Amino acid sequence: SKSQSSIALLCGFGISFPQILDSLEHVNLHPDIKFNLVGESDINEQEYFSDIISNEKQDFNLSAFVNDMRTNKILRDNNATDVENGIYQSDTEEITLRKNDKMITVVTPYSEALSLLPDKKMSLNCLSSISTTVPATIGIVSVDGNSNLANAQKMIFVYSTAVFNTDMKLSNDKTTLINPGSVPILMRTGIVKAELNLDPSHEYVVYALNLCGERRDKILMQKINDKFVLDIDTSSLVHGSTPFFEIISKPQE
Repeated sequence: SKSQSSIALLCGFGISFPQILDSLEHVNLHPDIKFNLVGESDINEQEYFSDIISNEKQDFNLSAFVNDMRTNKILRDNNATDVENGIYQSDTEEITLRKNDKMITVVTPYSEALSLLPDKKMSLNCLSSISTTVPATIGIVSVDGNSNLANAQKMIFVYSTAVFNTDMKLSNDKTTLINPGSVPILMRTGIVKAELNLDPSHEYVVYALNLCGERRDKILMQKINDKFVLDIDTSSLVHGSTPFFEIISKPQE
């Protein structure tokens, strides 16, 4: 059922086929919790996505199941999951979906990202006071190997907006492809603003990167009260719009 598929937003789970498992050797499974499959759902499958169509006859209480997950210590007591309010947080507490706000966030020591609408402002850890003029996915990741964001010497900042083919046509709700269009591919431009909580003892240089990873425009990043401020207008980039920006740390002389 659609409600049961939402469990994948909280933790990993699979379907057991006892008649097959009994015939396999060396299978050692110890699930933290078990539940029976309930109902069935249709699938709306399109060119770029598929969606489960809810079946009103399904009888699965997801809120009660979440409580069972807390009882079985799959979710910690402070996990933010609140089914009634459309909030789903993974068991690692690194991924959080806020369904009603159309927002998802990812926070790890090495990377942070979120989807954001123009009328919203959001703060994570490294990224704070994030805003955008168009719907976008915004993120930052350390590319230093084992270095986390707090002490990374090199990072990639991502500002990913809508991408369409020329003359591409979709339905009004943008779920059905009517005409695939053709090249060139068009990227929506926008303005992203964010404060970065980075090492204040360092200076940072920012470059726009093309899709091959080559440096193009040099981007100004100001330092205000020990925070570094990015203000990028992708429509003003000399070499054209891009979703990728390189941030390099260099110790002050």
